[in-house]
Amino acid sequence: MSLDPATCDQTPDTPLEQWADAIEARFPQRLGRVEVYAQTASTQDAARRRIAADPARAQGLVVTADHQAAGRGRLGRRWESPGTSGLAVSIVYRVGAASADRLAFAASVAVAETLDAWLTPRGQTAHIKWPNDVVVGGRKIAGILVEQAAGFAVVGVGINVRTQAQDLPPELRETTTSLAHRGAAPCRLAVLLALLAHLDRALSDRPLDELLEVWRRRSTLRSRPVRFAHGGRVITGQVVDIDPHAGLIVRRDSGELVHLPADSTSVLGDAEP
Repeated sequence: MSLDPATCDQTPDTPLEQWADAIEARFPQRLGRVEVYAQTASTQDAARRRIAADPARAQGLVVTADHQAAGRGRLGRRWESPGTSGLAVSIVYRVGAASADRLAFAASVAVAETLDAWLTPRGQTAHIKWPNDVVVGGRKIAGILVEQAAGFAVVGVGINVRTQAQDLPPELRETTTSLAHRGAAPCRLAVLLALLAHLDRALSDRPLDELLEVWRRRSTLRSRPVRFAHGGRVITGQVVDIDPHAGLIVRRDSGELVHLPADSTSVLGDAEP
């Protein structure tokens, strides 16, 4: 069975019991085991439990599920992942001193480039909405959550693959999209295999300057006046760039440059003109 982007549109989803073997066959040198669940509360929590139980085998661990009952995003927000239509996966990397900002930045680039395999043939492009969303046409299609535990990073990714409007709560239907809604209906395993390849490269040996340039091209916030919530106050300014280790770089009206870290900052929206 081919899992290339060009040939897997409109095909039935690959049976869940074949996922682990397919991942191990595609990445024979990858360290760590692959765990595939029909349902779990959260792939992030499952990965963190494995780190605590067996840290010697945590590097490279992949945890994915057909459905997660209590998926979460950044700042404890709920991530809706409808069973059989969304992709939920957590991957464990040994990161040393790498910051959460550096990891989230690189992962967002990897997710956007993964989705473009299906979007580009349809004349569409994935963009990055800092700090942890990937959007198409202004609507959210993917989310990223990076957590650190005992010297490892758990990079969680949720992607709306075959998700339809009726699969989502009413309050999300006008702000969310999916590959299916954009004209593609790939099997979720194909998306996962492409994602793993992009993530491994972005978080290991891909040049930082290259990743920065990709982020700048895809950012929805750069060169715009935006309002942020940080440290109990509202900060308004123009986004000028990103520091992979310290977060977004914003120029306030006074000319002062401030760094806003991803793990403690929220985007409130565009500033008033």
